[in-house]
Amino acid sequence: MGFRRLDPVPEYGWGLHLLNLGQAGPVESFLPVLMLAVLFGLSMDYEVFLVSRIREEWAASGDNRQAVRTGQATTGRVIIAAATIMICVFSAFILSSQQTGRPVPGPRDVLLRVRACGICGTDAIFVQIGGMPLGPGGQITAIPLGHELAGETIETGAQVTGLKPGDRVVINPQAAPSGIIGCGGVQGGMSEYLLIENARAGTSLAVFPDTVPFEIAALNEPMAVARHCVNRSQARIADKVAVFGAGPIGLGTVIWLKLAGVRHVAVADIIPGRLQTALDVGADAVIDSSREDVTARLTDLHGHSTNAVGQPRPDTGIYVDADPGTGAASVVSTALRAAKWGARLVTVAVHSKPEPIDLGAMLRSEVTIIASQGYLTEIFEIIPQIAEYQQRFSRLISHRVPFCEVTEAFQLALTPGAAEKVVVTFND
Repeated sequence: MGFRRLDPVPEYGWGLHLLNLGQAGPVESFLPVLMLAVLFGLSMDYEVFLVSRIREEWAASGDNRQAVRTGQATTGRVIIAAATIMICVFSAFILSSQQTGRPVPGPRDVLLRVRACGICGTDAIFVQIGGMPLGPGGQITAIPLGHELAGETIETGAQVTGLKPGDRVVINPQAAPSGIIGCGGVQGGMSEYLLIENARAGTSLAVFPDTVPFEIAALNEPMAVARHCVNRSQARIADKVAVFGAGPIGLGTVIWLKLAGVRHVAVADIIPGRLQTALDVGADAVIDSSREDVTARLTDLHGHSTNAVGQPRPDTGIYVDADPGTGAASVVSTALRAAKWGARLVTVAVHSKPEPIDLGAMLRSEVTIIASQGYLTEIFEIIPQIAEYQQRFSRLISHRVPFCEVTEAFQLALTPGAAEKVVVTFND
C-alpha cells in the first residue's frame, strides 16, 4: 500500500501524512497503481451483486412501490460506490509514517504524547482526494492527518497554568494558532507527539477523568459535533425525531437526544450492524432504508400529520441528515417530501457536492433547514457526560488498531460495512 514504517528512536516520534505520488519513489508509485486496478475490479463485481440482490428482493416480494424505494436503495448504492472509489483512490496516494524530531515546547506551550486518535469521515475525504485544496488556485496539498485525539501532557511551558505533566487531556483542534489540527493546519493528531501552542486550559485543551480510557476520550471531538447538531435542532422532550445515517455522528446524535429525554428517535440506515448499534445506544426504532418505505414506516412509528396544504405526512418534527462519509442527496429529498407543517431538517453530513433542493416541498411544509458545522462551546462541555456514560459511548468503537497497523485501520474505515468507528492507539 506504500506505507513506510520508521522505527522510533529517542527524542523522535512518528507522524502520519498523506504523500502524493509525485513525491514517492518508483516502487512506491507502482504498487498503488496495481492495487487500484485490483480493487476497482473487485468493487465493480460487488456493486453489481448488490444491485442484483435488491432487484431480486423487489421481484420476490411483488412490491410495486419502486418509485419510493428506488431513492432509498440508491442511497445504498451511492454509499457503496463512493466508499469503493475512496478505497481505490486511497491506493493512489501514500500514507507516509514520517520520523520527526520531538517538538520542544515554548514557555506558553504544552507537549502531548498522543494515546488514541479516531479516524473521521473527513479523514476519508482527504485520503480520497489526496489532501486538501489549500494551494494557490485550489490545488490539492498533502496534509498531516488526525483531529480526534486524546493524550497526556509530558511537558508544560513555564507560563502555562492549570496543567501539569501527566494530565490526561483532549484538545480543541480548531483552537490551534497554526491552523486546524489534522484539517489543514501544520500539525496532525495521528502522531506520537503533538505540540499545543499558546496552550490554555479550557480553551485549547482540557483534562478528562482518569477513569475514562484514552480511546473513549478520543470520541470527545466527534461527540461534540453531534451535541452541537442536537443543540441546533432545539429538540424538546415531546419531539419525534428521524436520524438518517448510523455512523458515529448519527449515533452520537441519538445518544444526546435520548439523554435529553426526547420522546422518540428513529434511525434509518442500510447496514444491519449499524442499525443494531443504534438500538444498543438507545434508539427507539430503526429503519432499513434499502428495504422499507421510510415515509410509511415513520408514519407507523410517529403517527399521522399533514403539511400546510393538508397532504398526509408523518408526525415527525425533526429530521437529521447525518449520513456518514459524503452525504446523500436522497436523504435530503426524502426528508423534504416527508416533512409535516413546520418540521425542521438539520444537516450535519459532509456533502461533497451541491445538491438540488425541492423548494416546492419546502414551501408546502414550511420546512426550516438548519446547518450544523463543528461546535462552539460543546467541545469541553460534554466531558462530564462522556465520563458518566462511557459504556454507552464505547459501543460506537468497533475497532481499536495500533499505529503500526495504521494502513489496515484506514482500509477498515473506508470499507462499507466493515467498521463503525476505528480508533488508532499509540502504546509505549
